[in-house]
Parts: sequence; structure tokens; C-alpha cells
Amino acid sequence: MAYKIIKLNKAKCKKCGDVLISNDEKKEEVCGCTALKMGGGHSWIRRTGKSGVDFEEMAILNFNEVPETYTGETPDQPNEGN
Repeated sequence: MAYKIIKLNKAKCKKCGDVLISNDEKKEEVCGCTALKMGGGHSWIRRTGKSGVDFEEMAILNFNEVPETYTGETPDQPNEGN
């Protein structure tokens, strides 16, 4: 099973050239001409506008695999039940 980590939530408005970065999932960022609105911080990616027309996507994502046998323990913290 894969999950994504949003390293940088970023987009550029193609109409006015503003580059927006979202760090707060509840705060909406808006470019100068209002063609692009975005938000989500590091929790999700939210955009308003037409992708490829109104804005250029610049977000950086990292995809990680979760092992099927994941137990939640770390090497320095063994599982107490064993």
C-alpha cells in the first residue's frame, strides 16, 4: 500500500505569474489576478482554476510504501506483547 507525503504544496498562476505556496491546510492562498486559489498545506492539494490553463502545478510529492507486516514498532522500541 502506498501513501503520499506532500513535501511542498506549490503552484504558479499562468495569467499573472504569481507563485503560491500553501503551508496551512485551513488558509486559502489567492494570486493577484484571482485566477488561482489554493490550499491544503501538507495535508491535501486543493486548487481552483483549470489545470494547464490557469496554473502550472509545482507541488513536490513523495510516495512511500508501507510494509504489509508493519507493526508500528521501531528498532529502539520493541513491541511489548512479544
